[in-house]
This record gives sequence, structure tokens and C-alpha cells, in this order.
Amino acid sequence: METIFYKPIPIISIFLILCFFTACNKENKIIENSNQFLDNIVSFENKADYYSTMNLVVQMNENELKKYEEARGYASFGRLSEEFYRNLKLDDFKTLDEIKSFVEENSNFLQLIEDENGELYLETKLYNRTDRYFLNKYNMYQIGDSVYKILEAGTVIASSKKIDIIYQVGDNIGYYMQDTSFSFIPNNDVNKKKVKNTTSDCSGPSFSWSTIDGKNRLNVEIEVSSKGINDLEKYVECHFIQRPYKKTLGVWFWCSRTMKADINLNFTWWGAWAWSGNCTNYEWGEGNLPFYQDYTSASKFEKTVYITQGAIMCASTAQFTSYDVWSDTYDVTEIDAECY
Repeated sequence: METIFYKPIPIISIFLILCFFTACNKENKIIENSNQFLDNIVSFENKADYYSTMNLVVQMNENELKKYEEARGYASFGRLSEEFYRNLKLDDFKTLDEIKSFVEENSNFLQLIEDENGELYLETKLYNRTDRYFLNKYNMYQIGDSVYKILEAGTVIASSKKIDIIYQVGDNIGYYMQDTSFSFIPNNDVNKKKVKNTTSDCSGPSFSWSTIDGKNRLNVEIEVSSKGINDLEKYVECHFIQRPYKKTLGVWFWCSRTMKADINLNFTWWGAWAWSGNCTNYEWGEGNLPFYQDYTSASKFEKTVYITQGAIMCASTAQFTSYDVWSDTYDVTEIDAECY
């Protein structure tokens, strides 16, 4: 197992990767022998390096992301699963059962999600996790001396000295929960569609909106949360994603559309800073996520902001204080939501 540090290094296996995806263009089929491109572990020197890189890659389009990863000699789970998705030929599916069968056969990359209204979406695995672009085939990456392994139920964090044990244990969550040398952070249904919030109160941790015109749909999701291993290692993350869909055989599939977004999100949390030395000197912290993109063809707009300066600790659940969301494609009525 080779560790890839986040520095420019010679390109590896590009020819094989290109050949693999060329083959996928010919027909929908189960992915074979793709794991060889995911062996390497992406490693960051520290959390500041991780956060700054994350803010960069989540905003890249598919071509920019591919060039970026290839130049550094790795292929992430997030990128490969999204490339596989985009190479699907929807005309080859004749019934909903065929779609369900295909997703089940390729469940390493794909999943069908049913929202609160009974609508079915085809999504990649971990589609709304910002760290999906750093995962190898074992759903792992490294920051400093800590290794992170992503499970469906949450994230396992351990010393890099435990990496061989992680390979052996795999996805056995029971083992990680019992061994105190591993930290486990449960997630909040990261693979489920968020319920649309229609209240006029801005103080929630997540909101989502959608607009539909026939077989075209536009979804926008915003979320802010306080995360961390323990009280001394907290951070606040704010995430925005906008994606267009087209309906085929009763399932919403990703598509590319000419889109525009004008987003401004303000959020706050109640917590202490590490320089106070304890968790008694609480104060309010504030953050902001702006995003603007004029009309351009894309399959998604996405941005993440991390608040880490001063090493937040003992932070309570973060929440929005205001939002101004305007999103549009030429195929649906624009989303115009604001709360102050």
C-alpha cells in the first residue's frame, strides 16, 4: 500500500485509467479491475492543508478534477464513481426493474435513494460527502498521523500505526466501537435526501429546495454542522450543492444544464476556542459561505467552507442565521429563497 502525499508527483497508470473508462462508454456493465486505481492513500501534512485542498477540489468540474488527480498520481473514489455514473447510457434501460438490478450489481459505486415524497434518485455512494474526492478503495485517507476510514454509519479515526488493523477489520463497526484506540464519529444520514424545510425560521442546520418542470428538476441543499473527534478538535463546516436532474423511467438521473447560482449563507455556533484552555469561556462564532457562478453548463455547483482558526473546541450544533439562495436553469423555474 503506497501513501500519496499531496505534492506533485509523476503520473501513474493514466493510460490504463483512460482505457478503462473508454471501455465503459461502450455499454453499461459491472466495473471490473477498477480497484487497482484506488490503492494509493492520499495524505495531507496537517488539517490546514486538508481544508484548503478540499475547498479547492469540490469546486472543480469533472475535467479539472481528473487532470488534478492524475497530475498527483491517484484516482479518488468520488471521481471514479461520478465518471462511471456519467458514462451510463440511459437508453439501454427499458424498465425500472432493469435500473434497480443494474444499481444492485454496481452497488460499490451507485445507490437508489427514495426521498420523503417517494421520488427515486440515482446517486453515487457518499455523493454529498465533501471528502469523497480523497477516498481510496478502502474509503480511507490520512491527515498527519491520523487515518480516516469512512463507513456508512460514520467515520473511524485512528493513529496511522493502526492502519494494518483497519485493513484486517474492514467495515466491522462493532470492533471500532469496542476498541478505545479508535474514535468513531456517527454521521447524520449523509446518504439520505434532506427534507425540504418550508419554515420562515432561518435557524436550522440544513435546508433544501427543488423546482420541477416536467422531467426536469433542480435541487439545492445547504447544511452547516459542528464536527470533531473530541472537545479539543472541533471544527465547523458549511456545505452547499446544486444539481440538475432529468427523469427517466421514474428515476431522477444527474444531467448537465446551463445553470446560474447566487448564494450567500451566514451561520453561527456557540463554543470556546482552544486558546482559552478550557470549555468555560464560550462565545458566539460566525461564518459565511458566498458562491456565485453565471450561466454555464455544469452537472453541479458545490462549495464548502471550514471554520478552524483558533482550533474551535466544545462547539455546539451550528445553525444558519440567514440565507439568500437564487438558483436557475433554462429548463425549470428558478429557486428564490431568502431568510433574514
